[in-house]
Amino acid sequence: GANFDRAWAATSSTQPTHASLLTGLHPWQHGVHRNGEVLQDSVQTVAGRLKAAGWWTGAVVASLPLARKFGFAQGFDVFDDEFSIDLDVGQWADEMQAGSHFFTPCGQITERALALIDEAEGDKQFLWVHYFDAHAPYGDTGTTQIKAGALLGAAKSHDPGLQEIIAQARRLYDQDVGAIDASLDMILRRLAQDDPAWQTHVIITADHGESFGEDGGFGHGSTLTPPQVHVPLVV
Repeated sequence: GANFDRAWAATSSTQPTHASLLTGLHPWQHGVHRNGEVLQDSVQTVAGRLKAAGWWTGAVVASLPLARKFGFAQGFDVFDDEFSIDLDVGQWADEMQAGSHFFTPCGQITERALALIDEAEGDKQFLWVHYFDAHAPYGDTGTTQIKAGALLGAAKSHDPGLQEIIAQARRLYDQDVGAIDASLDMILRRLAQDDPAWQTHVIITADHGESFGEDGGFGHGSTLTPPQVHVPLVV
């Protein structure tokens, strides 16, 4: 594929950037300026345009911020936003309902995506597959996890072990990225089975990055520095 090494997210927060990815508009144009806001039906998305043109449209998303309640399901024939794992995220406490969950790990997302590929109808199809694992807490694909808040707390308290905590968080982050890489391999292998009957285009990108202290911050959503808004883009 073509690797665009100067791709920049619209911002460093999940919902505004995803709204920009789906609409091609800046946050001040589509109206989602921060997490917790709703993408209005009056704003046209790529899924809506394709569905109107006769395409089958499907999506499987991995975390609560992209749930249909926030308007991200518009234009999709099938929209899978069932989550299976709890996560203590104070920012979203008011949005969590009793018995609900926050995200779904990449293994389950891949299973659902492969099922959607098999179920897709028509001769023109659009599928959005969203992964959450390359995201705080780091290490959710294994047995050990570190929250971004732990890094920030260690920095504020001048913890002498901060650098080792950062190093461990980076290792766990790399582990999570590796798990997504393996999931993408499964999807790409499945799509390859349809060659040469189908012409398939794949776009891989992200909504934001993560800071590990190199820009004076930790996690994401607080600044517009390169670690938080410089993202991969492969077509």
